[in-house]
Amino acid sequence: MLRSPNKFSSIFENYNYLLFCCGIVILLSFLINAEDIKKSARGFALDTIQQREMAAREQIALEQAKIGNLKQDLQACTGKLTDALNERYRLLNTDKHGYDSVNSSLDSIAFYLENFLFAGVVDISDNIRTIDSLYSYAGRLKATTRFIRLRTVAKKIQVIEDLYLKISEAYTRLQREISSADSSGIGTLDAVEEPAMVSAVDSGKPSDLADIWIVSTDSSTSESLFKIAGYDQVYGDPYKWRKLYLANKELIDKNYEKFQKNKKTDVSINPQDILFPGQVLRIPR
Repeated sequence: MLRSPNKFSSIFENYNYLLFCCGIVILLSFLINAEDIKKSARGFALDTIQQREMAAREQIALEQAKIGNLKQDLQACTGKLTDALNERYRLLNTDKHGYDSVNSSLDSIAFYLENFLFAGVVDISDNIRTIDSLYSYAGRLKATTRFIRLRTVAKKIQVIEDLYLKISEAYTRLQREISSADSSGIGTLDAVEEPAMVSAVDSGKPSDLADIWIVSTDSSTSESLFKIAGYDQVYGDPYKWRKLYLANKELIDKNYEKFQKNKKTDVSINPQDILFPGQVLRIPR
């Protein structure tokens, strides 16, 4: 017996409905599974990040421990170095203040002699007394200080001796040229005086007018350009301190920049306010 068309159509519609429902179920299952997969992936990534973070923290802790050990080693080495320096000063019968004073004097002398040599024979002949005073003081330091045993100090003294030798050779050539000109009757150049060894004047010592001044190395005595200019051996007038500053400006400014960099001093302090023990100052006339 043949089924009626309406009944067949109803079965077909029910079949499609079932397929539709199955599709919805499958799609929902897929979506749920996809979300679970995403959650699992995020959880795995989070676990990985946490593991990396823990590893990084452990590494940082390890490096911090190494840094702490290095700091301890550095402190121990610094202590040993300080002990060695103190022992060196003790053997030299001085302290850091005295050692720094000698080095400051030698640096100043070398600085001025180098400038005179660079300026040429005219400047040398005009300042021969000052040059001899500087060299004489360097010679006294060499003869009296035990620091000559130190390589750094010995090297500075050798530099000074080499500079003075070159200056003496230049001065001798100038004298020969003057003598040659006089003997040939060319020109009317005046003879240049023979270099006279002038003793350097140390702070507080009475003497005639000085060509150089050595800043006091006594830690209890504080000297300034104003005070030095007022000494009878210098100008006898403290208000001529600027003349001293201008004559020694390059070296004073150079030392001031070094001091400011190391000590980070107040910017309101001027270069002329800073003098170092043993520093050698030229006294222009």
